[in-house]
Amino acid sequence: MVKRLVIIVILILLILGSIAYVFLGLNNPKDTQDHSEILIEIPMGSTTGDIGVILESNGVIKNANMFKLYSRLNGFDNTYVAGAYTLSPSMTTEDICKIISSGETTSLKFTVPEGYTIYDIADAMSDYSQLDGDNFLRLVKEGDYSEYEFLKGAVSGEHRLEGYLFPDTYLLSPGGNEEDLIKSMLDRFQVEYDAIKSDVEKKKMSLNQILTVASIIEKETMHLEDKPLVSSVIYNRLDIGMKLQMDTTIIYAMRENKVDLTYDDMEYDSPYNTYIVDGLPIGPICCPGRDSIDAAINPAKTDYYYFVLTDQGDGTIAYSHSHEEFLKDKEAYYAAQDEDD
Repeated sequence: MVKRLVIIVILILLILGSIAYVFLGLNNPKDTQDHSEILIEIPMGSTTGDIGVILESNGVIKNANMFKLYSRLNGFDNTYVAGAYTLSPSMTTEDICKIISSGETTSLKFTVPEGYTIYDIADAMSDYSQLDGDNFLRLVKEGDYSEYEFLKGAVSGEHRLEGYLFPDTYLLSPGGNEEDLIKSMLDRFQVEYDAIKSDVEKKKMSLNQILTVASIIEKETMHLEDKPLVSSVIYNRLDIGMKLQMDTTIIYAMRENKVDLTYDDMEYDSPYNTYIVDGLPIGPICCPGRDSIDAAINPAKTDYYYFVLTDQGDGTIAYSHSHEEFLKDKEAYYAAQDEDD
């Protein structure tokens, strides 16, 4: 009797499975004509349901619940391996399941935007099972990168690679780690540095100083046309021994994304705080892109000593020669902010 009941249950499941295939199309591709390749990252600890949601949200499959059902009916549930996989909407559900359960990951794409700090890079690694942000920061501080001559003038300690990890999109092979990524970024910087080395030498400034200026420009500007102008303000202030007083340097020192600084913040004790130190901070405050580096090498020729965001709310900047003009521009900016609030 029990044996007959088991057989009946099995037959029912088989019938239900067949019905599901016919009527639900569990194994059908989302789009047989769409052969685009999509890199999908499956984080550690993802359940079958989690993976289905990731696949659906990235346009690889039609429905996360159907993927979950297919996985259970076909023995793929709990077999999936974390990592990066290249998938396509033209693939059948079976093909997708086999790829993700194989553990044969594809290249991991990791993007470092212009203006990212080493801490931003470490934080971004939390989205990738292949990379560990804490280990990245440890390697930034302790790793051996003596083969890179351009690092000889960099600061020591945990900030020593700040500014030298060139922002770009990098591909890591399966098994690639944080050190591989760091060296890829330094190799990329080497290419950029080779192109500007003679210009840097003409400036009679160290590479670290140029990158420090570039990093401030990167953080202080949103638009390309503002970069050489902000660069001119920095150099004009340096030329007359005027403190730079750049808010972005305090924000970097404090590692807080504050919009409005207090007077106490301006007293924050750090060699990066340009409200209290003379001249440039000891090193870059982010990883600048090529446009900002070029602006640091070739500033515009102006008589500006001040700048502030305009009241347009679009990231454009107002420049001024005198403190009085600056205060007017600043007042207009804050008045516009109050209206928006």
